[in-house]
Amino acid sequence: MTYTLAMSAADEALIERYAARENLSVPDFMLRATLEKINAQQPNQETMEALEEVRRMKADPSLGKTYTDVDAMMRELLA
Repeated sequence: MTYTLAMSAADEALIERYAARENLSVPDFMLRATLEKINAQQPNQETMEALEEVRRMKADPSLGKTYTDVDAMMRELLA
């Protein structure tokens, strides 16, 4: 993988300090930071299951209860 970044000298120095603190080369630090950002934006298993449940319920409304009043829904959920 190859990528190019344009940054100020101050930003470059900051990244070099962060990399040194982690005992990594700048390219390794940038790769790790990039991969962590990508992974952070991936939903976890519980979220993926909840999204799938919503898709199923939208396709078949008989699978769940619907509300037209948020207050009524919250009262029922919290009861």
